Amino acid sequence: MIVRSLTVVVWAVCALTACAAPMPPRSGAVPVQGADQSERALDTPGCAQEVDLNVGYDDAAEYQFLLTGRACIEMLPPHIVAFLRDLAKIAPGLDEERIRAYTTEKQKFRAIPGEGRRPDYTVELENDALWIRSFEGEDTATTFYLVYGAGCAFDCEPRKHPAYDFTVPMPRSHYRVFRAKTGEALVDITREAIPQMPKLSARERRRYGPYLHETGEADELDLVLDANKLQYVPTLRWALIQPNTGDYTPPPLPPSDPRVRADVGDATFGFLVWTGQRFEMRDDVSPSQWTCTEYPSALPKCD
Repeated sequence: MIVRSLTVVVWAVCALTACAAPMPPRSGAVPVQGADQSERALDTPGCAQEVDLNVGYDDAAEYQFLLTGRACIEMLPPHIVAFLRDLAKIAPGLDEERIRAYTTEKQKFRAIPGEGRRPDYTVELENDALWIRSFEGEDTATTFYLVYGAGCAFDCEPRKHPAYDFTVPMPRSHYRVFRAKTGEALVDITREAIPQMPKLSARERRRYGPYLHETGEADELDLVLDANKLQYVPTLRWALIQPNTGDYTPPPLPPSDPRVRADVGDATFGFLVWTGQRFEMRDDVSPSQWTCTEYPSALPKCD
């Protein structure tokens, strides 16, 4: 059974550096035949083959991988291929062999209606150790890409977690935003496109400590960027995700806590919403900006 986790978002990071090994293949994925068109999120030319990524997995799969449910498994669209080749020029970990595999072998992705003439795409590579989310707009010559696992753009100095005997880079380091414009070099705009991560007050450190660690207070390193809705909407969420591994089983967060929302679970510290040029930090979002899905079934449904 897969343990509910958001390690794909923060802790299983630096796929293109020496920090982490790729996750094992999901051998349970099998083709889906005759999917009802009303349930498809794959309205893109060339998507002749689909897979159900949740076959053989329980509801925890929603938290374990970026893509869940039905996905396309085909050759990547040409503009994604071009982006990967440009990315390799500035991300040394992307060697020729890996680029060749990404661009000449079928990959898992989902096409999403966006603001441009062509759809946005969420692409999962190396079983989620590296992924890409594209954003189209009115300017047909420009596409923005959010990338996870392409190395550190900034905030890369390791910090020792006060409750654990190890150090980790700052979470935002593992997300990078690029602007690709026809005829121009790829530009890393991470600093201007992703707002600073939220800070925990002294009261919040004390309040949430017992719900995360056996001893000690909560820390900014406990905050993760929840990306599992990117396959549906252009929104991320800052959250404190309770661990359920190891020797310590923390008590559940009380529903009365001001940061706990029944429809999303855990403690939410704000949302990052794509506005067309950058992510904007917001305290709350509408249901359409953080959509409910049928996975996991344990969470409340949207009306």
